[in-house]
Amino acid sequence: MKEITWRALAWEGRERCQITTSVDAITVQSELAGVAESGTPFDIHYNLRLTADWQVADVRIESRLDPGQHIELHHDGDGIWRDEEGKHLSEFDGCAFIDISLTPFTNTLPIRGLPFDGGSRETIDVIIIDLPTFTMHKTRQFYTRIGARTYRFQDVEHPGFAADLALDEDQLVIKYPKLFTREEN
Repeated sequence: MKEITWRALAWEGRERCQITTSVDAITVQSELAGVAESGTPFDIHYNLRLTADWQVADVRIESRLDPGQHIELHHDGDGIWRDEEGKHLSEFDGCAFIDISLTPFTNTLPIRGLPFDGGSRETIDVIIIDLPTFTMHKTRQFYTRIGARTYRFQDVEHPGFAADLALDEDQLVIKYPKLFTREEN
């Protein structure tokens, strides 16, 4: 098990994340707490179940401040997402990954789950899960490997924005400029 703590730089917040790896799956349990840029306090728990090759199988996110606020998604591995009741969410067809707004952890998913070749740029469609509003939408993102442990992240919704993510030996974010930094546990 690996434990990581990230501190938000653009708002008040911390994340405590536990990653457990087995032969056929990766489980992530994380706690996010703080005050968003909007001034909204949050205390959120999320669980991810990933396949051994870092593909999302299940997502469960819930607010501890408002138990009615939650998101549950299931991915069949073939690009089909379903909600907690099994309803097909066709607006997210083709999305291989998720991006949870208050954490740098989900940047690791495409970095670990895509076959980067040298300085290649990978283009992906993702489900943005915006917290603490608990809203979702689809967007396109770009990841470019620019060093052994550095990837450039860009999002089509913010064309002028680029962040060079510094990673550790497990390809987990150490520093996401202006947004997150990792703390020693």
